[in-house]
Amino acid sequence: MTFTTLTFLVFFGVFLLVYGPVSRRGVAARNLLVVLGSYVFYGWWDWRFLGLIAFSSLVDYGCGLAIHRATEKQVRQFWLGVSLTCNLCLLIYFKYTGFFLASFTDLLHQLGMQADSPVWKVILPVGISFYTFQTMSYTIDIYRRELTPTRNLVQFLAFVSFFPQLVAGPIERARTLLPQFERLTPIPSEALTGGLRLVLWGYFKKITLADNCGPWVAEVFGQVNAYAGWPVALAVMLFSLQIYFDFSAYSDIARGLARMLGFELSVNFRSPYQARSIREFWQRWHISLSTWFRDYVYIPLGGNRKHSQWNTLLTFLLSGLWHGANFTFLLWGGVHGLWLLAERGWKRVVGREVKLPTGIVMVGVSLLWIPFRAANLSEACRVFYSLFSSAKWSTNPLLLLGGPVKLSIGAMALALAWGMDMRYRDLDFSEAVAGWKPAQRWGMYYLLIAGIALLGNFSQSPQFIYFQF
Repeated sequence: MTFTTLTFLVFFGVFLLVYGPVSRRGVAARNLLVVLGSYVFYGWWDWRFLGLIAFSSLVDYGCGLAIHRATEKQVRQFWLGVSLTCNLCLLIYFKYTGFFLASFTDLLHQLGMQADSPVWKVILPVGISFYTFQTMSYTIDIYRRELTPTRNLVQFLAFVSFFPQLVAGPIERARTLLPQFERLTPIPSEALTGGLRLVLWGYFKKITLADNCGPWVAEVFGQVNAYAGWPVALAVMLFSLQIYFDFSAYSDIARGLARMLGFELSVNFRSPYQARSIREFWQRWHISLSTWFRDYVYIPLGGNRKHSQWNTLLTFLLSGLWHGANFTFLLWGGVHGLWLLAERGWKRVVGREVKLPTGIVMVGVSLLWIPFRAANLSEACRVFYSLFSSAKWSTNPLLLLGGPVKLSIGAMALALAWGMDMRYRDLDFSEAVAGWKPAQRWGMYYLLIAGIALLGNFSQSPQFIYFQF
């Protein structure tokens, strides 16, 4: 069940109708409804994985209470180890086992040894990378004495499975989201309208922008040997736009849906392509993940106190591996880490932060999206070779976009989104539009609806890119 499908709209409409009367019965009834609705939502993909998320939730609920009760450090470490082991074992089994086995077999072949790679086909549960990180942060914070665990099992199940952000984040911390399940407050009309604004903006970015970039990207990356020059450059540029509009659209819709239910989720994007350094880019891109790795990997490794270079590189390599079981993601994460280290070196020598033109940072980030998008390292190398090949650079790139009429309409839609990013780089769409005059707001609403209806690519698969992670 995906946000942009009719099935979800019907599901959420029914859920919203029931939500109000049930909430008036109290916080316990409201939380139980959230759990039931979230399990229906998650089970729509594959009901068998409901047992997986329930098991993970129960383990961390019990471990959190045990860590809090324990007075001896060794006992607390034991229960934290149980929590981390269960979560990481589930993540490794479903996401990385096949990758590790294939890599080990390839290594044996390189050493001249005969070995057959076992066939290992495991269905990746949707959202497992997100909810395991969310529950791990819960037990870690309790271990650090930064959080008191909840004794209400239904509240905790609702926190883990909350359907607006279950599948692709934001990765919420228990200290901010869990208390919202402990209270029941009236939902003001501004929260409803603000939530609707975020949902509409997310639909526009997903259906009108991201899904129109997708076909050309898939065409070029799927047949990279058939293209060179402008077509490849265009595909790389379009993918950098596609992944941003696709993922930020999911986050906007998730925040909008949650706000309509009386919950506030964290901001996950703040105009990352307006960044003037790679450090600033990661302060603005997938903020909930980058801060998670900072707080639970980089700082525990030593942070800036000792071996900061190795800590940085290892953190980015793990971040790359989090995105998928492929050497392309390790390359992507590793080069981002090296880029950040280069900026730190510049600061030590020159004495000030790196401040590059935003266009240069975006070009660099876009080039690094190549291994992220490629199926394997070989394909990534072919894309780089085709990109810098002299062939076909004489072709008019405007013709590749479908002619002047289609280009003009698409450019206007892109300019609208890009202009909002530049003008309101530290505000989300709802916060920005809330300050406009009524005529301006309604004009924007009609413009977005028209853009979705007239330009939306409804033939494209409604899946979001980050579902695969």
